[in-house]
Amino acid sequence: MACMSSNRAYVRLRLRTGFGMPKYFFTICAGHEGAQAERAAELSNDADALAYATKLARELLQTDKRTDTGWLVKVRDEKRPMVLAIPLFAACA
Repeated sequence: MACMSSNRAYVRLRLRTGFGMPKYFFTICAGHEGAQAERAAELSNDADALAYATKLARELLQTDKRTDTGWLVKVRDEKRPMVLAIPLFAACA
């Protein structure tokens, strides 16, 4: 219970003051199959979001042999519907 109340306090402080790291959301779009589940991470900036998206792409290519050249990692944040998108194979080049 203490963890939950301290988390609420952090969220209220962040909303009130505008401090804190932005939350980015990462979606893997698998061509004709549509989007897979979205992941979220609090990161410092867009450059860190790009690095995280690249890491996700590499992990996916190592674990999922069904990937094809049409797959993308799309990134948005709390304010922008699209921050960036990278093709899986370009992220691993």
